[in-house]
Amino acid sequence: MDEIGVREIGEAEVGPAAALHFCKEKEEEEGGLVFDIPGTTCYFASGDSVLTVEARAALNSFALRAKENPGIAFTISGHTDSIGSHHESLSRARVESVLAYLEVRHQLPRLRFVSIAAGAGQPAADNATGAGRQLNRRVDIRHADFSMPAVIYRQTLEQTMAGHTAQAFKTLNVWLHLAPQRQKLLMLFDPRLDSIKSGPRWAAVQAAVRKSYGRYAQPELAFLLDSLWAEDQRHRTLKYYIENLGVYLHDYDEGATKWDVDFPASDAAIAVADSVHFLGMQGVIEAEGWPVSSAVGERAATAAFLVVNHHLDTATLAFYLPRLKQRCLEGEAEWLWYATMYDRLQVLKGLPQRYGTQYRRVEGEEEEYELFPLEDAAMVDKWRDELGLGVLQKKKCDQIVFNEP
Repeated sequence: MDEIGVREIGEAEVGPAAALHFCKEKEEEEGGLVFDIPGTTCYFASGDSVLTVEARAALNSFALRAKENPGIAFTISGHTDSIGSHHESLSRARVESVLAYLEVRHQLPRLRFVSIAAGAGQPAADNATGAGRQLNRRVDIRHADFSMPAVIYRQTLEQTMAGHTAQAFKTLNVWLHLAPQRQKLLMLFDPRLDSIKSGPRWAAVQAAVRKSYGRYAQPELAFLLDSLWAEDQRHRTLKYYIENLGVYLHDYDEGATKWDVDFPASDAAIAVADSVHFLGMQGVIEAEGWPVSSAVGERAATAAFLVVNHHLDTATLAFYLPRLKQRCLEGEAEWLWYATMYDRLQVLKGLPQRYGTQYRRVEGEEEEYELFPLEDAAMVDKWRDELGLGVLQKKKCDQIVFNEP
C-alpha cells in the first residue's frame, strides 16, 4: 500500500451497522510490577514503648529496604500482651516510637505507613506464658499493596477527625500532588472533610483542583461538567467513589461509622435536585453544544448524558437524542449512552426497548430485577453488536451493575 488517504465522512455515509469506535484517552496508571518488601517486627518490655537496642537494629535493616523502594507503602500495627488495661493507647504509643525513630534517624516519612493500634486483640502467642507475652508485646511492619495516594488520603481523614487541622492540610497538599487527576474533584465532595472546608487554606485546595483541569482543551468547562457529574451522582454512586479514595482496613474498620460516606435524601428531594441539575446542564449545552469527550474528559462528558437522562421527560430526551448520536458518530461519546437514552425514551412512551438497557424491579421482590419488554428479542444482540455493546445475557439480580443511567 503506497498511498494512504484520510477524509472526513458525514453521518449520511455511515450505515446503520457501522457505528464508529475510537481509541479513548489513556487512564492514569499507578505503578508497575511490585515485589514484596520484607517488613520487620520489634519487641518491647512489659508496659513500655521505648525501643530496645534489638528493635533499633531491626528498624535500621528495614529502613534500608524501604529506602530502596520509595513507592511502597506499609502497615504498622502496635500490639500488647494481656497484662494491664490500657492496651490500645500502649499499642499506639509503640507505633509512635517506631515511626518517630524511622522519621528522625532514617528520614522515612510517616506518610508511607498505615497505622493500626491493635491492642491485645491479635496475639502472636499464648498470653499464659512469659515467653508468649514477650512475643505479643510488639510492632509489626508489613508490606501493603495500597497505592500511596490512598494511604495519604486515609491519613488526611485521620488528622481531620482528630482535629489536627494544620497537619491535615499539609497531608492533603501532598495528596494533591500524587493523586490521579480524576480523584481530586471527589475530595471536594467528601463530607468527612467538612470540618476543614473553610478559610484561605481550603480555598487554595479548591484552586489546586481547578488548576488540575488545565490538561483539557476546555478546562473551565471540564471542571463545571465534572462538578455536575458529581452533583448528579451525589445520591447515587458518589459515596462509593469517595469511600475508595482512602485505604480501608476491613479487619479493623468494619463497624466504624466514621469511615462511612452518606448523602441522605428523600426521593422528592432527589427529584428536585435532578431538575435543578438539568436546568444547569441545559444552559451549558445551549452555550457549548453537547460536550466533547476529547475536550473535557470522558467523565465530564458523561455528565450531560446522565443529567439529561435523569430528567425523565420524553420531549427532552427526544430533543437531545440526535445530538448525542452525532457525538457518538464523531467518536466523542459512548454508544452505550445513546442506547440507554434511546431505550429510556421508548419505555417512557410505553413502547418496548431496543437495546435491553432498561430494567425494572420484579413485583413483590425487593432485590430481583427483570428487563422491560424488548422490541425484538431475536434481534437485540444484532442491534447491540452494531453499537459495540456485546451480547445481552440474562443476569441474576446480584450480577447486575447499575451506573444509574
